[in-house]
Amino acid sequence: MPKPHTPLILKLTAGKLHPFIVGLLASATLTSLIWLAISLDGLKMSWVYFNSNSYFIFTFGYMIFMARVIQKSHNNSFDKLLSFGDFDTEKKSAWSFEMQNQRQMTYETIVALVIGFTHAYFDIFKYMFNGTRDFSYIRLGIGIEIMLMWLVITHATTIFIRNMTMMNKLSKEIEVDLLNMEQFMPLTKSGI
Repeated sequence: MPKPHTPLILKLTAGKLHPFIVGLLASATLTSLIWLAISLDGLKMSWVYFNSNSYFIFTFGYMIFMARVIQKSHNNSFDKLLSFGDFDTEKKSAWSFEMQNQRQMTYETIVALVIGFTHAYFDIFKYMFNGTRDFSYIRLGIGIEIMLMWLVITHATTIFIRNMTMMNKLSKEIEVDLLNMEQFMPLTKSGI
């Protein structure tokens, strides 16, 4: 069986570091980029620049962290749901592989970048080259942050919707026992 495909947002937290640490490192990286942009623009370090970017900085790290937490929860729920099914070993491993094998997200990436660029354009970029404001690395950095945020949120949402769809497909293969509703608790828990 080939190795399952894993999206980049999940690869970031698949290593030995705890996902929370990876999220903090992602936020620290964005903070460092803001410091670099301030330095390149020759501005004095001020909390004002970080305060206006703090939402994106912390949300970016939080989404990377939460993507792994929710993926782990979905995998546990899927495995529990799979245990209630009357499947042989081969069928169980086929279902497990299908759950682990995330698809390429080429279209989602293109759509997220187009929406992110449009958002960044109307918020930041349109003022950079029309003569009303000078070009600055700070504005460029904020525009890139907006695009990254759209990308991370789109990828995370795509993964979660796909996982829920997989669980729903699996639940159709399991016999319903109305007196034992615990077998469908993984579906309820995953939705929450």
